[in-house]
Amino acid sequence: MDQHGLPGGDAQFLHGVEGSRLVIKSRDCDLPIIQANILAEFARHGLIERSAGRAVWRRPPPSSAQAMQLSILAQATLQTIERYYLAIALLVQAGSGAITQASLEERCQLAAQRIALLYGLNSPEFFDRALFANFIDLLRQRGVIRVNRGAMLEFDEVLMRVAADAQFVLSEQIRHSILQVTHV
Repeated sequence: MDQHGLPGGDAQFLHGVEGSRLVIKSRDCDLPIIQANILAEFARHGLIERSAGRAVWRRPPPSSAQAMQLSILAQATLQTIERYYLAIALLVQAGSGAITQASLEERCQLAAQRIALLYGLNSPEFFDRALFANFIDLLRQRGVIRVNRGAMLEFDEVLMRVAADAQFVLSEQIRHSILQVTHV
């Protein structure tokens, strides 16, 4: 856990992903300050609260208006995180050194289209290939994956940790649904 009660590294990774997608201009070294400011603002509005020991943040009681507001805010990023998990799941399924970026992008787009069709998502950006390409490029820039001499994507335990950390962000049901679609 980091100083804000977030799983180690997840906040920085998601900042990099969302920051590049939303064009947030900040450096990684600014992240603790940005996090502290966002958490303080959420707390000021009653959307989160500190635990008794002040070591972690908690959401408000599920039946409260603040919990509903927090849920609405979370929904705004959920499809993006689902899309990223889909890309990681497909890469892990293919294996290190076994797929090119272009092939992964195509698989991601097709799987996302299946998910959209199965679950009635009316969101064309969910299966936008360019968004998958940008995410894969970001993974390469951050050193999470790399391209070998044969133009195949390689990864190691860093990507496996990111995939495992999805449990902190996505519900088991969502992860299971994504994994089902990737194994068709």
